[in-house]
Amino acid sequence: VKENKIDCQYCHWSVAKASFAAIPEVETCMGCHATLVNTERTQKSEEIKKLKQYWADGKPIPWVKVHVMPEYVKFNHKRHVKGGVACQECHGQIPEMEEVERVSSMKMGWCLDCHRQRGTSIDCAVCHG
Repeated sequence: VKENKIDCQYCHWSVAKASFAAIPEVETCMGCHATLVNTERTQKSEEIKKLKQYWADGKPIPWVKVHVMPEYVKFNHKRHVKGGVACQECHGQIPEMEEVERVSSMKMGWCLDCHRQRGTSIDCAVCHG
């Protein structure tokens, strides 16, 4: 992702079109990684070996969600993308991470601070509708 400057929306293709960010299917991952199968670094990578095995077995990747919101929060990715909020503002510098980790609390106060700074709605029904 970092070396090839792949945009977040390549893997999370629904983020500008829907309220949710799609979790990449193994086919999406293999779209890039299939072309890298002969590099020394790729052959040594345990994660790439796992990915190739999911592909060979026709199984989905068992992703572990890192950015989970409570069920009562109605978060809408599309609104934020259209509002000009960059992915990194909430999710951090994913390309720099060895393993994705949560860098923002994403708790209500954190969201409200951002909304106030941007002059956007802090009406409860916007997120709890």
